[in-house]
Amino acid sequence: AASFPASAVGSTGVLYVAWQDARGPDDDLYGQAYAADGETLWAPNGIPLVATARNQRTPIVTPDGEGGVIVVWMDARNGGTDVYAQRFDVAGTPLWEPADGIPVAVTPGGKDDTKVVSDGQSGCFIAWEDWRQGNQDIFGQHLNSDGEAMWEPDGGVVCGAPGHQYDPFISADGAGGVVVAWWDVAFPHWRVAAQRMCADG
Repeated sequence: AASFPASAVGSTGVLYVAWQDARGPDDDLYGQAYAADGETLWAPNGIPLVATARNQRTPIVTPDGEGGVIVVWMDARNGGTDVYAQRFDVAGTPLWEPADGIPVAVTPGGKDDTKVVSDGQSGCFIAWEDWRQGNQDIFGQHLNSDGEAMWEPDGGVVCGAPGHQYDPFISADGAGGVVVAWWDVAFPHWRVAAQRMCADG
């Protein structure tokens, strides 16, 4: 069974689709690419993007700006719920090492609701909900074109206020940084809050 599809159109007009796939013993990530005329570019029924121990789930995608795509997902290979990412070229070849994904956030505590946007320089910004501090906070990371973390290891705090922060949304700010918005219940009433983060966090 296939579930949680995500798609993005690359800079050359190629449509990339990634999804959670249960055709193996665990849930893995598969993908497919389509030319602008609808021609299938990868193998029929998709190719495995990430097929490692335990479950990989809920992929999200963004173009890398050079014709390829960056895929971010939730990963249980370490026994918890962590955030991983990989960049693929138009042939489906992974461009970052290790090939089965680079760890974005591997810490105790749950993580959920990842979001990703291109940084305009073949890397990406990622934001997610994170419980490592005891409350549900918003953390983020900036990966450069080589997959290197530009913020703190395992992600930097976007908002760690008392109470809980939910459902991050992100967009590039047009100046090399990112704007993150979220639901915030750190005060008596629900509100929407936002922060602008520069490229180095």
